[in-house]
Amino acid sequence: MGVYVVWETWLKPEHADPGYEITRAIWQDMPEFKGYVGHFLLRDQDDPAHLLVVSQWESRHAAEESKKQYASQKLADLQPLLSRERGRTVYDLQEVN
Repeated sequence: MGVYVVWETWLKPEHADPGYEITRAIWQDMPEFKGYVGHFLLRDQDDPAHLLVVSQWESRHAAEESKKQYASQKLADLQPLLSRERGRTVYDLQEVN
């Protein structure tokens, strides 16, 4: 079943749209990594500067390796647009109905 990694991003309000586009571009790069299954990019309806990415990986190891290996100018471009540090949590799927 693999694992799910949730990234939570808080952007400065004035950078909500460019931050969203950079985040989207980062996740478009993920299929190149071994073990990547897919993702959802969610944008808060009440706060467009708040994003969640729920990504699925074949294993925690695959998710951790992609994090170590992903070095992109896109991450550097995103950094000054953040209002606080991004959050990251790894989950096991418990139930689907």
